[in-house]
Amino acid sequence: MKLVIAKHYAGSAADASDFYRNMHVVSGLLRPRVADHRLNVDHLNRMAGSVANGTFYHHINTKRLPAIEASVIARNTLSGAGARFALNGGRNTVITAVARDPDATGWERLIEPGACSYCAAQAAKGPFKPGVTGFRAHDYCHCLAAPVLRGNGEMNAVLKAVSIVTGK
Repeated sequence: MKLVIAKHYAGSAADASDFYRNMHVVSGLLRPRVADHRLNVDHLNRMAGSVANGTFYHHINTKRLPAIEASVIARNTLSGAGARFALNGGRNTVITAVARDPDATGWERLIEPGACSYCAAQAAKGPFKPGVTGFRAHDYCHCLAAPVLRGNGEMNAVLKAVSIVTGK
């Protein structure tokens, strides 16, 4: 499972590099050099071990579930955490590129239609200044980080306006 997560982390980072460069071209800016964010293998090993093993043994020892049920729960938990971890490759690539890019004024959370209230609230808080690295994602979160480039408006301007008006 760790190999699958690592492969998708690298793919997510590569896609984000292309996305970042293309955003510059579409904005009429020079195409920057963007490095794919590198996977921290030690962090992946700790995450996978604690999520899979911790969940498995918690359900056996504390919840007194049979091993087969605990195994299914651990697999599903690792699947969600793995998806979050894999997409962090792209998120981290964009956030790191923004910190180094003189044409970037920040980054914002790009949500999908039907996003959960947590993600919508996080998106409404942005954009975040270069150097802010706290992209908080939950398991199975599909949100992405997008650069806010000089001369362009925020993608979440309407979402922010609605949250100010409604107070949510």
